[in-house]
Amino acid sequence: MSKKTALIIQSSFLLTVHVFSAIIRAELHKTVRDHPVSKQNYGRNDGRSASIFCAMKISVKKISRWAILAALYASITLLTAAFSFGPIQFRVAEALSVLCCFVPHLSVGITLGCFIANLFSTVSALDIFVGTLATAVSCFLMTRRKNLLLALLPNVLVNGIFIGAMLAFCYTPNNFWPAFWLYFGQVALGEAVVMTLLGLPLYLFLRKSPWTAAYGG
Repeated sequence: MSKKTALIIQSSFLLTVHVFSAIIRAELHKTVRDHPVSKQNYGRNDGRSASIFCAMKISVKKISRWAILAALYASITLLTAAFSFGPIQFRVAEALSVLCCFVPHLSVGITLGCFIANLFSTVSALDIFVGTLATAVSCFLMTRRKNLLLALLPNVLVNGIFIGAMLAFCYTPNNFWPAFWLYFGQVALGEAVVMTLLGLPLYLFLRKSPWTAAYGG
């Protein structure tokens, strides 16, 4: 493994850890503050913290899974950066989005992983927001579909529309619509290839796997 590759992996994991540390601190603060036991005595150490933490709405298990998935998505994308950005892209990590069909809350981890990966986008800073939004929307739609074809289709269409529009705006703003349809087709085709070759087998595996029932909470 080259030093550059090792640095990319280390950076993505560290960034994920820092972001999730902030999320955990915010959730703990909100939970303790809003807990009925502590509303009158917030900030005091009265021995009731165990009751407070048992009432957390977002469990440590969920946050841990989000962090692992975000780091995995970001690492895969950065390691395959040569063909994960731009008009012709095959973002391998997008196959992980099928997890949302079985465990909806994992959408958070995938979306955060996309955000971290897009911080290193070779296209535009807009990719940080547009690309992340596209992933969030597609993951949300995938959680609402149980049919195989309909579950995988949002990833192809949503990314084609959002990323296609962003590329047309960045590369050919004076000739937006013709360029949009070209980039839409290229991005959608790349997503379709990834979801067919990687996402579909993963979907079929998870559908028969006891993992989805055991880790769905």
